[in-house]
Amino acid sequence: CGFCKNCLGGYTGFCTTVNPGFAGGAYGYVAMGPWVGGQAEYLQVPFADFNALPLPPGNDNEADYGGGVFVDYGGSATFDSSTDIYDNDATYGGGVFLYGATLDGDDATIRDNDADDGGGVFMTDSNNSLSNATVSGNTADYGAGLLSENYSGQFVDTVDFSSNVGSYGGAVYVYGGSMEIENSTLDANTASYGGGILLILDGTLTVDACTLTNNGATGGGDGGGLLIYKGDLWSYSTDWGSGTSDNTPEDIYSWVTDSASSGTSTAFSCDESGC
Repeated sequence: CGFCKNCLGGYTGFCTTVNPGFAGGAYGYVAMGPWVGGQAEYLQVPFADFNALPLPPGNDNEADYGGGVFVDYGGSATFDSSTDIYDNDATYGGGVFLYGATLDGDDATIRDNDADDGGGVFMTDSNNSLSNATVSGNTADYGAGLLSENYSGQFVDTVDFSSNVGSYGGAVYVYGGSMEIENSTLDANTASYGGGILLILDGTLTVDACTLTNNGATGGGDGGGLLIYKGDLWSYSTDWGSGTSDNTPEDIYSWVTDSASSGTSTAFSCDESGC
């Protein structure tokens, strides 16, 4: 309450006012005070001006799934150029978590978020779709820009991945299943393994009309542009960089045969044994 003897002494857990006749109370519990409804959607909080603690201002959110946005199964969301999802933290999907859902960014920005898996975006279940967005400056252990879990039908169209930093998969981490990336740019992303993309667990990845440039595997790692641990890549009409825009230390690294390959704008395919 803020004004009884115990509250004034700093012992608010032993308030003598919220529960007449007893020292201390709990909202919504039998014999713990006259404040009903603790199990309801809304809770009556007596003396809230003293008892409730205001949260400090800020844009940071923390969650297990989707620190900024969670789009549930079968759902869809449309943003616009004024949408800026930033400075959020989560275990899965620091910025956005898509659960069998569709997100049309319409020039939205997903930036500077952090997660264990999928710093910018985390996709799980089948047929997720992400389009028309910028995904930049995010961090994660796995898939700093985006992580796609072991399901089929994942789709990315017209997304700019840049300056994302991870341990495995700087821009994109394809953990099994199938993914298609079209009309997108992956530039200046870094990771210990797979600076641009890491493909693993028999995943199938198609890149079509994309640009993969200036990505790097850091700290002596492999796969500046893409690392294939186990899976299949199909590349069509995609710019893999050259000269000063090349990926370092190589465009494509096949883990099983310890072999490096250069990407070309003409159609080609690769797996864990080479291109």
